[in-house]
Amino acid sequence: MDYERTAEEPTTEPPPQVPIKDCPFPVKCCGNNKIMRLLVDDATGFQCFRLGSGAVFMSNVFLSRSLIELANNAAVAICEDAENDAECDGKVYGFKPTSLVTNIATIAGILGAFLLPIVGALVDYTDHRKVLGATVAALLIAVQ
Repeated sequence: MDYERTAEEPTTEPPPQVPIKDCPFPVKCCGNNKIMRLLVDDATGFQCFRLGSGAVFMSNVFLSRSLIELANNAAVAICEDAENDAECDGKVYGFKPTSLVTNIATIAGILGAFLLPIVGALVDYTDHRKVLGATVAALLIAVQ
């Protein structure tokens, strides 16, 4: 019985070697390093993106904890300065300290929903796309 291989069956052949592009960044810290580079440039970009987003996430965790602690200290100071217990409701500027991070995320989401289409239209229809894009990116990084 002759057996013919069909196209649906998996093969054990290695994938064809794709030439790796040079690192586009001026600093070649990982560009020539074979450890950080994968065979597909998109996968390498995704790996670098996840590496950076992990650090941003961890900084947000520590910053959120610090902001809640500072807001809680302010609420305690307000309660200590209050003459009677009726004035002490544990709030700072009308909000409980534990809702600070949630309020920040809500305000950032609403501002993003309103401002991102405007900034996107400006970048699309101006002659200075790279300068405007770099400026907005720097502002976003500074705000973060």
